[in-house]
Amino acid sequence: MQFSIVVAATRDALGIGLNNRLPWKLSGDMQYFKRLTLAPNAHSVAPTATAAATTASPAPDQTMASQTSDSRVVLESAVTTTTTTTATPPNAVIMGRSTWTSIPAKFRPLPDRLNVVLTSNPDARSLYEIPEHVLVEPSFSSALQTLEQLHANGTVNQVFVIGGAQVYATALQSPLLQRIYLTQINADIHCDVFMPPIDPAFRIVASEPRTENGIAYEFQVLQRQP
Repeated sequence: MQFSIVVAATRDALGIGLNNRLPWKLSGDMQYFKRLTLAPNAHSVAPTATAAATTASPAPDQTMASQTSDSRVVLESAVTTTTTTTATPPNAVIMGRSTWTSIPAKFRPLPDRLNVVLTSNPDARSLYEIPEHVLVEPSFSSALQTLEQLHANGTVNQVFVIGGAQVYATALQSPLLQRIYLTQINADIHCDVFMPPIDPAFRIVASEPRTENGIAYEFQVLQRQP
């Protein structure tokens, strides 16, 4: 089952978190994450070519500004987006157990997507309050196998890997990874959690620069090249 990664990281070090929190506040990126993982076709949301710089407007609700390193996932719930109901099956989002538990209970699972939590703990459902309609898989490979079957029978559309660092590391090694939706943070921001280097086989095919809260950032689409 082919899949994509969705991640926000600093330009040089690929930092993704600091002290279990996201070290930047970018409502435009939150909106992008939500729209991207909900869309029937990610191409309809992601930039399709190099675009001119834009300035993002603050989200109307910033009350959840202090969260974990996966707060990009959490804060999407504070952002209103417009979606269209279609017959397309939902997308799947794969996350590690730590990412799951970092989401406040009232905001999980992420709505309108098939949530997949990776953990080998046989008591995970009771320990981490994982409901029955959320998939629990012992490994990344088993998750992809299950999602392949669901995709074949028409119950899952696209698959996105959304964190955390260990899951990103595993996903980056997979030949089934075809696309990376990277929000590149073009600022010198200290982090203590990092994403591994991206294989040079992935090239930027589209980008859209933005500025918000004095931080320059860029939505990039990286595609695996033959």
